[in-house]
Order: sequence, then C-alpha cells, then structure tokens
Amino acid sequence: MTKNNRKITSITLTSIIAAALLTTFAVVTVEQIEAVENDKPKKYTVNIISSEVTDVYYSGDTKVQRLKVTIEANELPTFEELVEANQNYYDWLETNFGDAGSDKVEELKAKLKTTVENRPNVMTVNMVRIGEHSILFGDESYDSPMGNALDPVNMVFYEDATTSQTDTVIDTYATNNWGGDSVSPQQYVLINNVPHGGTLDWVESDHQQYTGNIVGQREHIRLFGGDFDTHGVYDDWSVGTAHQETWNWGCLCHQIDSWETAESDLTDDLDGQTGVGSIGTYNQGNSGYWQGEYNDGTASLIELT
Repeated sequence: MTKNNRKITSITLTSIIAAALLTTFAVVTVEQIEAVENDKPKKYTVNIISSEVTDVYYSGDTKVQRLKVTIEANELPTFEELVEANQNYYDWLETNFGDAGSDKVEELKAKLKTTVENRPNVMTVNMVRIGEHSILFGDESYDSPMGNALDPVNMVFYEDATTSQTDTVIDTYATNNWGGDSVSPQQYVLINNVPHGGTLDWVESDHQQYTGNIVGQREHIRLFGGDFDTHGVYDDWSVGTAHQETWNWGCLCHQIDSWETAESDLTDDLDGQTGVGSIGTYNQGNSGYWQGEYNDGTASLIELT
C-alpha cells in the first residue's frame, strides 16, 4: 500500500469512527434545541412594586397565605403574538363553522386588540401561597397578561407534576375518557418563582384536558406550570382551572355551568389511579363569582407520584 493510500484509508477509518461516535452519543442539533425551547410555555415577566399579606390561616394541615401584589409589566406579548397563541382555536372555528366561524374569529381578534390597547402597565392582583415559604401563584386566570380575569384556580398538582406529566396522568389514567384539547382560547396565570430563584411571570397554559363533547357539554381544565419548589415541599408543581361548560350555538362559544362539578369529577376520576398519591382539599379563600358562576373557594390538592 502506498503512503497516499494509507493516508486515505486512515482518513476514511477516522471518519467512520467519528460517525459511529456521533451516532452512539446522539448529538443534539441546534434545531432540536430550538424545538425544545419552542415547546416550553411562554412566560412574560413582571416586576413586584409591593406585596401585602392580607390573611394567614390553616386549612386542615395546609398553611395558606393570601396576598395583594401590585405588579408592573416588564415584558408583554404583542397583539400579533396573542393571535398566534390562539391560532389553533381560530382555525378550528373557521374549519368547522365556515363564514360564521370566520366572523367569530374577527370578533375575537377585535376584542383582543381592544384589550391590548387598553391594558394597564400596573395592576394589583390576588395571590395565594400554599405551605411555609413554598409555592405562590395568582388565584385566577386571565385572557392575556395584564388583561381580563376569567377563571378561578381550583386545582393544585404537586411532587411529579409538571404540566406535561400532569397532562399524561390525566390522559392515561383518569377514568371517564379524559383526553387532550388543543382548540380552546389561551389563558394565563401569574406564577411567582422568586422564592425559588426565578421570576414572577404570566405563564401561558401549555396543556389542556377535557371529557365530554366540545360542541355540547364538557368538563375542561387548563394547566399552568410552576417551577421546582426548592424548599422540598411540593417539588414539581402546576395549577389548573377546572370547569364544566356548554357550547352555545348562538355565540359560537362555551358558557360556564359550574366551577365545582369538573373539579370534583376530575378529582374522583384520578382517585386511586396509577401515578396518583394523596388527595386533599384546602380553603383557598377565593370564593366569589367568575363569569356569572359561583366558586366556593375550595381547591383540590393532588399528589402525583
């Protein structure tokens, strides 16, 4: 073998070995990294101007603190970004209801644009802390960051309860045919991870589940993710806004029937199932009316294992 042939052979072998190593160690590409980043729920950070504890009490063994927090927007989504966040819902309306669906989409966009144009830069919100120095979140969802309040938070999942894992447990193990939903309007909840080295953010719902008929009556929950509880109490956690609703053909929209029925039914459907540990309730202190229906202020606290 000539010197040049030995050199070519050496280069070829080196290339083969390098390729094998790359395959063995499954190198992650830039595109894959970007895909993972894009799959994360969008967050919009706010600054805390003031925070006041308004009530402290025990609900069973659970310590609950209620707070009034004045926040200032640090970053906010544009109208175009909010339209993109709702695009699956808009597409569903247009695909299933034709011209009436298109008219509904234009109505929703106009309402959203008005909200964006009139949203405040500073607002005061109600938040709740569960446990001693543990998890802290807003007690209601909004149609957009610094927008309009919509649904009460009434379920908390913890331990092995990222939104992805919570979604999987409900989808796989809850009885009564719960399944994933990607055609509902987007909502946001304030999640305060400052005590855990993070930030205070408006967090977009990135998983939803429902059982029933989308264009009839159904039970539905949006999930919003917190970060890891560094105090070792709740670990990975998320919150949810469970509700029963009925499709109104007149407005091509869902109207709330109850906040309690879906919360109670989903809790029962998870009780004793694989991946579900202890289940309890606590008085969250946010009783009142949302979208014309009464919420009793009791929230479910569910351990996922």
